[in-house]
Amino acid sequence: GMPDEMTYLYCLRAMDPGRLDFNPKYFNNPSAFVYLYAATLKAADLAGVVQLVPDEAWYHAHRAAWARIFLVGRSLQVVIGTLSIYVFFLLGRRFAGDGCGLATAGLLALLPVHIAGSHYATANLLVLLFMALAAREMLLAFDLPAEPELAARPFSLLRAGLWTGLAIGTKYSAGALVPFLLAAEI
Repeated sequence: GMPDEMTYLYCLRAMDPGRLDFNPKYFNNPSAFVYLYAATLKAADLAGVVQLVPDEAWYHAHRAAWARIFLVGRSLQVVIGTLSIYVFFLLGRRFAGDGCGLATAGLLALLPVHIAGSHYATANLLVLLFMALAAREMLLAFDLPAEPELAARPFSLLRAGLWTGLAIGTKYSAGALVPFLLAAEI
């Protein structure tokens, strides 16, 4: 696996849910992706796709089991990456119609950094998804000319705050959204 992928696996190894210890003991990035990855791996374990064993040496002796752990994480990335492409379509469509939405989604889908990010279990695509969702809700809050949207504005702001919080909980750099969120509330 890629070094960043290993970092997240070490975070998972550091936690002990049986003792209610959900501290990943790593804070270069916040923990939202770690928890999502853990939940995905647990679901895969319950479905029989992977076998979760608390002994790292066991995985070294069972390389196929180790590979399935990476496959689950990378499959999670494919889902997150696909969702982000859809949200970018919605953003583009909001600005200038379906054509702009398709162009925006297509450009993101072809962007090499997005393609590469879809191949490794890291927090980068998840923060992109959350930031795009926050931006969409902020745009809905700013867009006030239509009467039905006036009633929806507080809920758009609430959702924008939720997505902003999740983005910051995924990567600290998403804090750059806060001034925009505050501006949307004015």
